Amino acid sequence: QKQIDQDMNAVCAICNDGEVTPGNQILFCEACNVAVHQMCYGIENVPEGDYYCVACRFFGREKMSFTGADNVERIHHVGAPAPKLPINCELCPQQQGAFIRCQTTAL
Repeated sequence: QKQIDQDMNAVCAICNDGEVTPGNQILFCEACNVAVHQMCYGIENVPEGDYYCVACRFFGREKMSFTGADNVERIHHVGAPAPKLPINCELCPQQQGAFIRCQTTAL
């Protein structure tokens, strides 16, 4: 019940709004638990299985997920906060959130 309440009160890490529509759901990364709207983060379709944000996929965190049925020792336990990503935003002081990969040219 606690998780359901938390999900219902979630806001998007990009727009800071919690409103959802059928075509613009809030998704939670299975590894870092960042909440993002589909439209804010460029997700056309809600994935059938687990969802992982761009940063967690880049650092291979989808391979660290836990299923619970295979008896493999996992990187972190259910309910424990995921380790902090080893990156930070170059445009703002955020060290956690909905990261995307950008390409820039040197000035």
